[in-house]
Amino acid sequence: MTIVEVSNVTKYYDKNKILDNLTLRIPENRVVGLLGSNGAGKTTLLKIIAGITQYSKGLVKVCGKEHKAQLDKIGYIPETIDLYPYFTGREFLEFVAGLREIEARKVKSIIEKYKNILQLPNLEELIETYSKGNKEKILFISSIIHNPKLLVLDEPFTGIDPLIMKALKIWIKDYIRNGGSIILSTHILERAADLCDSIIIINNGSILDRYENISKNYIEIEDKYVSIIKE
Repeated sequence: MTIVEVSNVTKYYDKNKILDNLTLRIPENRVVGLLGSNGAGKTTLLKIIAGITQYSKGLVKVCGKEHKAQLDKIGYIPETIDLYPYFTGREFLEFVAGLREIEARKVKSIIEKYKNILQLPNLEELIETYSKGNKEKILFISSIIHNPKLLVLDEPFTGIDPLIMKALKIWIKDYIRNGGSIILSTHILERAADLCDSIIIINNGSILDRYENISKNYIEIEDKYVSIIKE
């Protein structure tokens, strides 16, 4: 089964073509990584899949339907952390849950579930006092609070320490095993090798190549990536 279908999608910003007739299929129950240099179109593609940005032409489907009708099945973590600084961590999570019509007792249950897994900060303190890593933890919980079928992650977990990252890897395996799917972009090749089942290389708004069942040796991925980008 296919979780994401991107068909002949083109995106312009003003007169600049960011995505060029791009076609992509993402199978469900997989972690798929996007690799590409700055300006390759990764963030734009992820925003389009997540329903944040409109495309100029083409078609995007999630779970077999036009993706704007499926936004409740998508969780999104942007590259830039932009939380309400004068909310406490708890207030922010309750605010997001309210927008998704999730009752307060479920929010409390979710917080308790992840309290030890992620070593959450004091949720009664203002978000502006949190470190980058703690802000990422709050953003992560807000993106999965509605139990989405698809997670769209743009350069995730850059401020997370290794111990928490280990716990997140276990969570990701369970999430995939229980029917979830992930598409993510990263500049960290070791992380791509560690997390991803397949890798897609994007450059100048087009798909250059794709590798399935990738080696967990990031050097191999690095060599493939460099050789393709140089062509």
